[in-house]
Amino acid sequence: MKTTLVYIDDIDDELLRPLLLAAKAESIALETRSRRNEMMATVEWYVVPAVALYLAKPFIDKFLAKASDDLTAIAYPKFKQALQQLVQRLYINERSNFKTIASGRKKVSDEGAWLFGVYSVERSGRQMKFIFGDGLSEEQYAKAVEELLRTIRAHYLDGVNDEIAQGIGRLVDPRASRIFLMFHAKKGKWFVVDPVARLMEKQRREEP
Repeated sequence: MKTTLVYIDDIDDELLRPLLLAAKAESIALETRSRRNEMMATVEWYVVPAVALYLAKPFIDKFLAKASDDLTAIAYPKFKQALQQLVQRLYINERSNFKTIASGRKKVSDEGAWLFGVYSVERSGRQMKFIFGDGLSEEQYAKAVEELLRTIRAHYLDGVNDEIAQGIGRLVDPRASRIFLMFHAKKGKWFVVDPVARLMEKQRREEP
């Protein structure tokens, strides 16, 4: 997998241009690919969002090499800032332009999960999906992007005691092929979520 920006073909190119320019300025090999905006038969956590950023292992390796020993430092400042601005525009400035239509009677619990997401890989090679959702402030979305990069860095530097590794260990199935993370606004950090545990809990509540 290459570091790639995938987006639905009716997204305005102007919306994505600052991120592409920042990637070029910082010598990030970022490919782009558009896709048709079509219905997907899956729940919001698994759906490919309208804008999806895939951070491949080569990006992570260069990111780690560029980052200093200071845990508060983040490499690629222009790329990070452009990514923060893209998330803020999608969820705040342009949010009313994106509507989610769900088939059937089931309510979509978080429409924002269909709008944007970042994919990466954890240390053993499994896919991770960082899920952005509705309801955060402009400052919280910026914090979510910064913490996302810091969380990935911490995982590759540690891999045992970091939040991702610990979260995987708490899953009902720690060998799950996909790892999902969501941003906790109050705590200001990303955490691993367990779709299996949440489904089991929902079924228990619905039992007569």
